[in-house]
Amino acid sequence: MKVLVRPVWSKETLAIPVVSAEECTVAELTEAVSEQLQVPRRAQLLSRGTRRLELEERDEQTGEFLRHRRLAEFLLEPEEEVEVHLVDFSSLRPPGASSEAPVCNIPKTEERGITIRQIRLVFEFVKLCSSSSGWTVAWKDSNPMSPFHGQPMHIDSFNLYQACEWIIKPSTSEDRCSFVELMASQRELQLPSWFASHWWGEPIKKFVHCLEEHIRVRGLSLDLAYWVCAYCNNQHSITGEMNTNPRASSFFKAMHSCDGLLLVVDEASVALTRVWCAFELATVLLGHVKSKRQGRRFLLDIATAQPWTEVSKKHGFRSEETHDAVLITDGMSMAERQEECFRAGSGHVRQAMRESKFPIEIIEKAMEIDIEAAQASMQADRNRILNCIAGSNFSNFDSDPPAHHHSYERCNHHIRSMFAQAAFSLAAMHDDPGYFHRIVKALSDNPEEKCLSLTCATSKVLSDEHVPGLVACMNPGLKILDVNLHSCRAVTCQGLGQLMQSLPKSLRTLVLTLVNLLSVNQASASALAESMPQNLQVLKLKFDFCPLLTSKSLGQIARRLPSSLRTLWFSAARCKLVDDSAIHQLAENLPERLEVLKLNFRTCIITDVAASHLLRNLPRLQLLHDFQFDIRATCVSSDMVQRLRSTSLAPCPKKMEMGLDLDFAAQSSKIAGASALRHTFACWSAILSPSFTECVRHSNEDCESDDQGADLEFTSDLLAESLRNKISESISDVSAAFRKWDTNNDGQLSIEELTHLVRALGIPTKHIGALFQEIDTSGDGFICYEELISWLFRS
Repeated sequence: MKVLVRPVWSKETLAIPVVSAEECTVAELTEAVSEQLQVPRRAQLLSRGTRRLELEERDEQTGEFLRHRRLAEFLLEPEEEVEVHLVDFSSLRPPGASSEAPVCNIPKTEERGITIRQIRLVFEFVKLCSSSSGWTVAWKDSNPMSPFHGQPMHIDSFNLYQACEWIIKPSTSEDRCSFVELMASQRELQLPSWFASHWWGEPIKKFVHCLEEHIRVRGLSLDLAYWVCAYCNNQHSITGEMNTNPRASSFFKAMHSCDGLLLVVDEASVALTRVWCAFELATVLLGHVKSKRQGRRFLLDIATAQPWTEVSKKHGFRSEETHDAVLITDGMSMAERQEECFRAGSGHVRQAMRESKFPIEIIEKAMEIDIEAAQASMQADRNRILNCIAGSNFSNFDSDPPAHHHSYERCNHHIRSMFAQAAFSLAAMHDDPGYFHRIVKALSDNPEEKCLSLTCATSKVLSDEHVPGLVACMNPGLKILDVNLHSCRAVTCQGLGQLMQSLPKSLRTLVLTLVNLLSVNQASASALAESMPQNLQVLKLKFDFCPLLTSKSLGQIARRLPSSLRTLWFSAARCKLVDDSAIHQLAENLPERLEVLKLNFRTCIITDVAASHLLRNLPRLQLLHDFQFDIRATCVSSDMVQRLRSTSLAPCPKKMEMGLDLDFAAQSSKIAGASALRHTFACWSAILSPSFTECVRHSNEDCESDDQGADLEFTSDLLAESLRNKISESISDVSAAFRKWDTNNDGQLSIEELTHLVRALGIPTKHIGALFQEIDTSGDGFICYEELISWLFRS
């Protein structure tokens, strides 16, 4: 008889004569293939239909060799010609390594991470074994429960169950190792940083999309390794990897070797019904695992393969970028944090816009997660995990778990609460009261929640009607609270006051982002001051771009600062009613135990008097080691800047130097003394009182500056701020504002129209020509709508 061997990479067929199928072993057949096609025996896979031609039979428990397998075992009936397909796994080895080279031995399973490059290589290998239309040539679905059993598989749906059957196990059968060890060149390069929790039925193509998006958003390296169980566990000795106690398994150990967990949820949300995924989530949420980096919090991100388009505007040009997956991050990404530092609120807005693309359907299913109903491929795994969660005796882990247990419900509450927090920004964006109510219920049903983050940035839907829901989410034992209402203009002073009055007294950390809100005024500030938890250790308040915030309001908050505070972040950038008195009251009421103090009063009416007063109060803060003071675009002179810079704060004087954001020092040195004071008061009074501006404008225009660029930048920032405030207070949107300012209705602004607008705002016009050139990036002599938008909302 003949065995016809068809390599997947060639149309040619190799005919190998054999005596009979009963006498020919698979090992002998692979030796003949190796001699004639120069394919190493250990890199071969011969297959026929849904079956792999395995070389030998081994004991399932010990893995010991029992016997060589014969060709007849894979035939249903005697045949004269037997057709088999040949696959060569040599391309899966490290670059430069021969197929006969020993694999990279990594004894500890928790240290076997796999990089995105290596997973992409697996997917490319599947494509190599497929036809031009994407269907596998040599392999057929071997799952008897699958509706596609016996049919070729498509690369778009090829999953880990199939990869384990056709790639992972056969490629490592000779060495009896994990797939990571087969692909690795150096042990140190495979150390995992993130743990990937997912369902094996997720197509590899979509799984790769999720990892790529995670790397892009988080700003990670392509060489960073993820711990993915199918690749990292030794599939030939799975019982050795899986301890009877789940908390001693390779999964649990691997999480302790990582910085965070990435949950990859498939389109049908099957991952949320798998007991291993539920166990991994519960392990993180219940605090049983910590980051391998000391002092770092263990992160938890959620990804799903949902295509979306990111629209951005830069330098007046609109650009679109398509992504194949969407990610919900635990906090802001690195790029978003940098953007937030550069311009308050912009990082939160960018994060909210990105996460708003996450499918609501997946969140809805997560709200119904039920760990006692979760399933596993092996019933023994399910029994052990549920018994472990229920706190059963170790010796009874293999017995049937309790049908109901309070620990199950505790895990359910924590997982639902986690998804609810992640989706809170989605609920705030959509005008669906039922969805918002379900999110609130999931949060309020978890009495053990200690850390709560409610992000509603840029929501046009959130109003006073939603405030009771926000209050209901805050349980009495809450320790950490982060509320972000950036640009939520529908929330009035009454709603904000109700929220402030409901702050739990148990709080140790409070972060309030109340940027660009008309509701931040004396009444809401008074409510915050009166309700300030007195055991706070960390307080971060952001009031940037709040036009009605006054120094008196900040003084009320300053006088009620808790004496227990260790960290204070206070930002009131571009608040036009904040002046020296705010700094005076803050300096006099700083808690003596402060270790970190970060203040941002950019473009406020701050002079040397206030800066000097703050400087005199710093010595009494004996524990202070990190001080940052942003006084750009204020009236603080260069001499005072040098005095602030010379202040030493042991034991970290460099932090003072780095954190002191004094880029405006060059400007203030040029616009010095009384001239700077007249300049600033004239500019700010343009917004407060146009009539007063007329009285001081001429004296201000007489002031000469040695640095016209500094003066121009100040005027440019002021004009942009004035226009943004005018749009937010009296005009519905930017397009309506543009039409109003375009007096001749030609669709663009001329220098005359810009001059008229600047004069109407009471801003000096001596730099109008340079301002016009700055906005007119195309240089055509007119300002189009896109150019105005780009300049108006520049970072």
